[in-house]
Amino acid sequence: MIFNNDGVRRRDRLMEENRAVELLQNSEYGILSMIDDKGLPYGIPLNYVWDGDSSIYIHCAP
Repeated sequence: MIFNNDGVRRRDRLMEENRAVELLQNSEYGILSMIDDKGLPYGIPLNYVWDGDSSIYIHCAP
């Protein structure tokens, strides 16, 4: 997968690509974390499928 990390502010927290691939291959779900319009954090659990190349398909139930 080709990606650009030039805009990452906390470069000390970057994950090595081989570790990221391992997580995508072996995990069943993830948490999409965001901040709402009031500045409060929240997370949405979601299932995903990675095509092994460049696409991640996500699904979450309401």
